[in-house]
Amino acid sequence: MRNFKILFLFILITAFGASSVRAQLFGGSGFMQGDFLEVGVSGPCGNFGPPVTFPGAGPVGIYHGNAGFPLTVGFVCDVPKNGWDVAGPASGPGLLYPLFCGDYFVPGAPVEGWTVEHDALSFTNTDQGCFFNEVPGGMVSVTTAPDGAQEAIWQGTTPTGLAVRQRSFFRKDKTFFVTEIILTNTTAAPMTNVFYARNVDPDNDVSSAFALGGFGSFTTQNRIVFQGSPTTADALVEGVSDNPGAGTGTSGCYLGLGTRDTRARVNFGNFGTIDDASVYWDNAEGAAFGLTQTLGAVSVNDEAINIGFKCKDLDPGECDRFAFIYIMGEPQLEEALLEAKTVDLGNDVIVCNQTSFVLDAGPGFTNYLWDNGVTTRFRTVTETGLYSVEVTDGSPCPIKDEIVVTFNLSPDLSLVPATATLPVMYIGDSAAIMPLRLKGTPAVPTTGSPYAYKWFRQDAYPFAPFSTAEEVDLLSPGDYVLEVNAGPCVTTKVIRVTSPLPEPGFVDPYTPVLTGEAGNEKAFLSWNAPTATQNIAGFEIFGYNESSQLILVGTTRETNYTVPALLNGSDYSFVVRPILGDANGNPSSARGEYSNIVTVRPSIILGQNGKGREMTMGVFPNPNNGIFRVNLYGNQAKDVNVQVVSAMGQMVFEKSYSASAIDAFQTELDLSHLANGMYVVRVFSANGIVQERVNIQK
Repeated sequence: MRNFKILFLFILITAFGASSVRAQLFGGSGFMQGDFLEVGVSGPCGNFGPPVTFPGAGPVGIYHGNAGFPLTVGFVCDVPKNGWDVAGPASGPGLLYPLFCGDYFVPGAPVEGWTVEHDALSFTNTDQGCFFNEVPGGMVSVTTAPDGAQEAIWQGTTPTGLAVRQRSFFRKDKTFFVTEIILTNTTAAPMTNVFYARNVDPDNDVSSAFALGGFGSFTTQNRIVFQGSPTTADALVEGVSDNPGAGTGTSGCYLGLGTRDTRARVNFGNFGTIDDASVYWDNAEGAAFGLTQTLGAVSVNDEAINIGFKCKDLDPGECDRFAFIYIMGEPQLEEALLEAKTVDLGNDVIVCNQTSFVLDAGPGFTNYLWDNGVTTRFRTVTETGLYSVEVTDGSPCPIKDEIVVTFNLSPDLSLVPATATLPVMYIGDSAAIMPLRLKGTPAVPTTGSPYAYKWFRQDAYPFAPFSTAEEVDLLSPGDYVLEVNAGPCVTTKVIRVTSPLPEPGFVDPYTPVLTGEAGNEKAFLSWNAPTATQNIAGFEIFGYNESSQLILVGTTRETNYTVPALLNGSDYSFVVRPILGDANGNPSSARGEYSNIVTVRPSIILGQNGKGREMTMGVFPNPNNGIFRVNLYGNQAKDVNVQVVSAMGQMVFEKSYSASAIDAFQTELDLSHLANGMYVVRVFSANGIVQERVNIQK
């Protein structure tokens, strides 16, 4: 999806009386009050937290401000939806679920504001009381829809002629609200490098704590939940209150700031609104101001959460449109993001073996205009290319999206033979099987992505490719699967490879039936014996676990086999395959059918009196680059033996030590020469055995 402008559908679902809930324009600022949410928009600045006292009562009841501070409202929420004067349930997100959450950033000096920038010129409107006001403007309207949904529109213009239109709205029964921004170039010259940013310093539970005689906490746990990118539209940063004061625990009041727009980035850090909108979008620039954009990053601090947009360049008279959400309840995240959904043609797409593809601009728009002049919601395309649509919904700014559609063919494997015979070379009376070379080149060149190849042995366990080359050399008969990809377009073909030599002495079919039993670091396998006429010269035993492919672990002429050096507590799977005999009963290159799969889990055997259970071991760090410490505690024996084994039980390190102190043992291992992967560290003593997995990643 390539989003250029954001659309919000102001949906009227039911018809309530207009008098049931009504937004208010008071003292030049806008006040909206729903069943569970109150929002105040500053008339001078357009940010939240008006510089005037809210009305004595709103359409639903009194506004919920902060005792002891100027009575103002930024946004306040009754998150449990159980009444403004009733505490939340004991099973709420924290030990002390408050009467209500917020005022989120007022009273006192906390900040909510915004910055707009073009051509390296920044303009900022911010702070409670509108202490900084570089974009003059005022409220245009504060209205209520028949269903109780409310909106407040603010508009201002920078001294350089960039008009900013802000529309904030919510439905009466929700605990989140949406703010839509439209930027318009009102000058005769183009504007480049256009950015917009929003900043809020959340103090989520300060207001609610006044009911308990305290201030609550100014600290929040901030986290980057989603981070927008060219392929991911969702961006979300959250701040959750951290209020351990007086032993009351954390209220868990939640505030999220985010959008569904590929042009957005979220971050946390700093405190006040930075007078440079590009730093909120660019990770390198933001780091200089203490901002963090890293996905999954967490900080517990009294600091701001922010969102930044990198907008399109604006020609004279051109506009751009986007939006963000403030959300007070995490469970409503997806619903809130859907409010921020744009016209969406989807991600660029490759279609396979089709002659046409239908594009859908979505329902609910007033007008549709495709790049070829089509004015319907749907458009059918038949050629590879870039397609775009512009839609309008009554807003001053249209919305545009574009998509690249690539028509592709699945690889044609008709020229790849379905059967082949292994070549044979005779030297005197002796015959030898020679390599068979197979080539997987499709008959028709792809029209899109290049080819990718995978070769499989159809009877392999697990079913994993043994080669990704275009050509392979085969030495044994069997059924092989060729998979050729051209991007997402895939064709597979089964190729049966036969031997030119007769199956020597193979009269009756034979398939082994395998059973298995786990031991300590071992697996005991056994299977049914073949008859003499079946001419079986031996058996191959294969094994694998969750981190390895099929591996030959041994051969035998017997009908049982013990697999040693396994890891206790891990699952291992095994199969057996017979080796067919030649005319003299000696092993040949021919193989019979695989047996059934048997899975076992070796179990650990502890020392006398269960003392091994009292021992504990730690591996630090983990994962590591091959250099790590092994700490053993609770060992009452002096001598210990340390082993490291691979995922399939191969010993890669062993050393005996004499502990210098009873009860505790520590050593550092340097195994940086080992390949990346999962290993197990085992420590043996007279008291028993303990083990720990270690992940080596260099």
